[in-house]
Amino acid sequence: RLNEAGTESWLAMETSGHGALKENYFLDDGAYQIAKILIKIAQLKCAGEGTVDELIAALPEPAEAKEYRPLIKEDDFSAYADTVLEAFTTFVEQTEGWSLTPKNHEGVHVTCDANSGNGWALLRKSLHDPQMPLNIESDSQGGTALIAGKIRAFLLGFDGLDVPTMA
Repeated sequence: RLNEAGTESWLAMETSGHGALKENYFLDDGAYQIAKILIKIAQLKCAGEGTVDELIAALPEPAEAKEYRPLIKEDDFSAYADTVLEAFTTFVEQTEGWSLTPKNHEGVHVTCDANSGNGWALLRKSLHDPQMPLNIESDSQGGTALIAGKIRAFLLGFDGLDVPTMA
């Protein structure tokens, strides 16, 4: 979609870790991607330019990261997930210290300010399974629990969800 709109995009990446490269027709092909990585590792070693670990060493890591997978108990889980996501969008807009992340193309992505979890959350629907993956990261100790607590309270309002304990 971005390429068609004139924005050059070489990689499509899902939060789940699935990725697709433009040069491979945006196929979700893990074997192709690992082959590319192995080639790059060999090239770096031969050129004496370091290791992949050294290349990514400066990338920031969150203080905390959590993932939860509430199960959808409804037969038409995709439509039910859409209903939950629509309501979650409204919930986020009304939650102090939270804002919808612009230009998000997968689920509902939330940015949480320093007083409201100091991180982000992404609630999305699985395309294949009756579940709604929820990823949360925070740059503060205890931040994921703060964010998860608010989201869990929201999700408990849906009878068609089996919401896990979020700690």
